[in-house]
Amino acid sequence: MNAAANLNLLHQSLSTASTLFILQTNQLLIRIKMKISSSSSSSSSSSSSSSSSSEITSYF
Repeated sequence: MNAAANLNLLHQSLSTASTLFILQTNQLLIRIKMKISSSSSSSSSSSSSSSSSSEITSYF
């Protein structure tokens, strides 16, 4: 009985630890994606502004 209770407690703590690890990994991936998307959006916005300025000069 005591060994079974210890095994159950160990299983609960391991599942909790793995759940926390998965949540932290997901948070890290979301942060990396946000950094990548913010850096790519800033570069795309700068390229679009340069293309619009070239279109303006082509009219004149």
